[in-house]
Amino acid sequence: MGGRRGARAQVRAGAGAGAGAGALGAALVARGMMPAGARPAELHPFVAAVAGGGPAEGGAVVGLLAWPRAGPPPVVRAAPGARGLEFLARSPEEYVARALAEEDLAGGPGPVAAAVAAVGGGCLYEAGSAAASPMPNQNAYLTKEVGIFPDVVAGLVEGHLGRGDATSALVAAEWFAKNHFAGSGQPWAFAAATLAGQGRREEAREYFQLALQRPWWTLEDLAGVLAGAGLEGTTAEEVRERVVPKPPPGEAAAQPESPSELLIRRAERLLDDASFAGEPVAWDSAVPELRALYDEAGLPDFAAGLPATC
Repeated sequence: MGGRRGARAQVRAGAGAGAGAGALGAALVARGMMPAGARPAELHPFVAAVAGGGPAEGGAVVGLLAWPRAGPPPVVRAAPGARGLEFLARSPEEYVARALAEEDLAGGPGPVAAAVAAVGGGCLYEAGSAAASPMPNQNAYLTKEVGIFPDVVAGLVEGHLGRGDATSALVAAEWFAKNHFAGSGQPWAFAAATLAGQGRREEAREYFQLALQRPWWTLEDLAGVLAGAGLEGTTAEEVRERVVPKPPPGEAAAQPESPSELLIRRAERLLDDASFAGEPVAWDSAVPELRALYDEAGLPDFAAGLPATC
């Protein structure tokens, strides 16, 4: 990589109404996935499938995660009945910009660029930007100029470790955990595993416990996180008791939650309990109660958007 300094991928979160979601589907199909058909049974209720679900993907889909928090929906991979998700990108725009950049670097604009342009997503990346970037390698370019991708961050960390620079690897892992994919436990689990790999087991245990303060279904390997946190063989309630944040000595406890917050907390526990129980997870059976809880909590639009189940 190299060339004129300052060239940047054109990633625009507001690039037209629906441009990101439509471009995501176009890019996935151009890369060989089948368009999403009927919603698979027992898919996590917050996931809207965009592509996949066939034998080639082992039934897994790539889609958008809609959940009760601010910000654009992240792109995830999810399999029916799986207890956790894999986060792929912070937004459909960033996922598509990466796909366009990778295709561009591999030989110039091709089927992905054509498919994305056909649905109005051509503004998400400027051809030639990747090759012209002054970044030293592709992972650095994607992270600095396109977006944040867990597998790319892992590549950066592995690169630091391969060069014998454990300090930079740990700094990168901690930066990822504290700044990206807010609400997800997976970045914290990744940082914990990086710490454990460097023999820093007490710090790793703390980070694994921080991961468990987030929704358990956001973890790719809940069993591994429980083991890293020293919580193998415990019940869900015991895990919550061990990892719940406690005020420092001398500070007052948090204010009581509002009725709405308590209802949302009940919904979160319902999902956590389903994940904790193990695979295959009967996600569909949780939907009626989830819908009722979110509706009563003052989130009727979100409740109405949950999938219909038999």
